[in-house]
Amino acid sequence: MTAVLVGVLVAVAARALLGRPGRGAEVLVGAMASRTGRAVLRRRRTGAGTGDAVVVVTQVAALLRSGLPPGRAWDAVGVRCDPQGVPDTGDAARVLGAPRVVPAVVAGVRLALEVGAPLAAVLDDVVEATLAEDAARVARETALAGPRATARVLAWLPGAGLLLGFALGADPVGVLLGGGIGTLALLGAGVLVLVGRRWTGALVRAARAAGEET
Repeated sequence: MTAVLVGVLVAVAARALLGRPGRGAEVLVGAMASRTGRAVLRRRRTGAGTGDAVVVVTQVAALLRSGLPPGRAWDAVGVRCDPQGVPDTGDAARVLGAPRVVPAVVAGVRLALEVGAPLAAVLDDVVEATLAEDAARVARETALAGPRATARVLAWLPGAGLLLGFALGADPVGVLLGGGIGTLALLGAGVLVLVGRRWTGALVRAARAAGEET
């Protein structure tokens, strides 16, 4: 990620030092961006995630502000574009390493083209929305960690009860497997444990789905 940030800083510095970029500025910025873009691609092969996707989109926005046209900016990070400057979805998914970010990026580019909005600003909005979604996902998973841990603890309680019975000198296995009320209690407990685990899992899945919809 350090290489990517260096590339962004170089792009910004080139814009500040050279003013409105001419051919020389574009070559300088494009060369540095291509180098950092190759570094990003190497990180994609090792399993990069949303964080690196945010860095790449931010880099493209910085290159756009430095004066590069959209096609050159996307090409610098290894993403091909159509003649209108819309990035190829396959290349974008490969480079960004986060497929769920690609539709937002492509939609943002098309929106900027249709309404004439600054593409760099639109990409900044996509980055902010992605970061907000990630923060919400982390908060949701943190909130769901408690119920999942409670379900696991409750699932282990019957085994702890058996160990406690052995420690007290009783024969809980003999009682449970010897027929009569002990066996009925074992069957009933097994049913209740299974139902409880399924119920808890269903509640957690419903809560996660509700959070993703919002």
